[in-house]
Amino acid sequence: MPQAGLLEALGQDYQAMQDAQMFYGAALRFAEVVERLTVLEQEINRITLSSSS
Repeated sequence: MPQAGLLEALGQDYQAMQDAQMFYGAALRFAEVVERLTVLEQEINRITLSSSS
């Protein structure tokens, strides 16, 4: 995941895209997107580490 400063900038950009109605249908909150990506990153790392053993 990006460092805090970059993550904040991404959050602002995401909000701007929501405000401009760039998403079709309901969009997740940015915090939910980050949470899901964090879980995905952990899972990928777990699989990668277990397959290299």
